[in-house]
Amino acid sequence: SNTTGSFISDDLYVITSMSAATSNWIVATSFNFSFPSNSIVSGIILEIERNGNDAVLDTNVNLIVNNTGGGNNKALTSVLWPATDSSALYGGNTDTWGLTLNSANVTSPLFGVRFRVTAADLQTANVDYILMTVDYIDPAISQAPNTQNASSLSMMLI
Repeated sequence: SNTTGSFISDDLYVITSMSAATSNWIVATSFNFSFPSNSIVSGIILEIERNGNDAVLDTNVNLIVNNTGGGNNKALTSVLWPATDSSALYGGNTDTWGLTLNSANVTSPLFGVRFRVTAADLQTANVDYILMTVDYIDPAISQAPNTQNASSLSMMLI
């Protein structure tokens, strides 16, 4: 599988083939966010461009904080991955996934997302890119949210 094609929409896929019902974890980290040190995360949106032959479903979609999966599972468990590339959105600009996050959490190379998928039979799940958007508040400047986008610089199958 290609684990370097997750930065842009370029049809260089991270691929997981499933011989069992549920795939291995697909892990994306090292988003290289940079925030003022006292910032408070107010929401996270995850965009995954993927395809799965109209036969693959999300099982788990969780954030990784300090190299540990956690927070609310945002899997779209009833939405089949389409046969052609399409983006799915998870979370929201006021959704912290059930976690209390700060700038130290999201700027760490150990911060990211992990997900796995399921299918009824042998299928391939293709991920073209992952984009994370973090809304945050810098109390030193204002109470209004600021936004920063970043693509994963590291993706692996575990």
